[in-house]
Amino acid sequence: MATTWEIRLPGDDPTYARQAAGEAFREVDRLERLLSRFQEGGEVWCVNHLREGEEFRLSEETHGCLLRALRMQEITGGAFHPGLGGVMDRVRSGGDWESELAAVARGCLALDDSLPLVVCVREGFQLDLGAIGKGYALECVRTLLSDWGFSTMLLNAGGSSLLGAGTAWEIRLHGDAVRPTVFLRDLAVGSSGLSVQGRHMVDVRTGTRDPRHHRSWAFCRNAADADALSTAAMFMDAAEIASALEALGSPGAVLLETMDGNRLVKHLQAHPADFAADLGLS
Repeated sequence: MATTWEIRLPGDDPTYARQAAGEAFREVDRLERLLSRFQEGGEVWCVNHLREGEEFRLSEETHGCLLRALRMQEITGGAFHPGLGGVMDRVRSGGDWESELAAVARGCLALDDSLPLVVCVREGFQLDLGAIGKGYALECVRTLLSDWGFSTMLLNAGGSSLLGAGTAWEIRLHGDAVRPTVFLRDLAVGSSGLSVQGRHMVDVRTGTRDPRHHRSWAFCRNAADADALSTAAMFMDAAEIASALEALGSPGAVLLETMDGNRLVKHLQAHPADFAADLGLS
């Protein structure tokens, strides 16, 4: 989550809004310490240093984020995978990422749904919640600001993860050749693509670093789901995306910029019926 955050809170009391935003930014910093695998001594860092048979007790926040990540792994048929930290390190360094990917398949963590406890069953993969952590943090911040009495807000985590609540926030999506305008009304969007970091993702199912699409945007009621789905959708075909949207059990959509950069492909799971119209994709 090492990125720039922006919080917009409309209202008549700017002093109160600044105080609430300050608390929200402190919450983001706290979550960063818990969820980042690069924060030495943080919870994900500790999990990644477990030996076979060792266990670690998680905070409620890390436990919740990991449960959400595992749910999205299941929903996307493995296209989203939270255990690719070591693989990503090898990709960035130009090392042997294929052997690291093979280790991911051998590794296993056991997580209790009800107790915040994780056990290293077999060593092999490194947790990396970077593809879901910003969205999860957006949800935590939304809850905090709601406790402060704010129902209308626009939360922006680095431009790639946004959450709009309380009104229809107009957002311009920035593709390479297509720049559609959408509206976020109690809705989040996560985005992934090749423009900034190139082919930096890996499909654990096939071992390929060649996405099907140039860019993806995923719209979900929950920001963590949107974050994870946008990453997974880069490697998913139309049938897989439709299945994932159906499995979410709430209105959702995925927009894809094609590899030639000239077309926008829409996938919608629109219940209730006005969802697509609210989003501006009808």
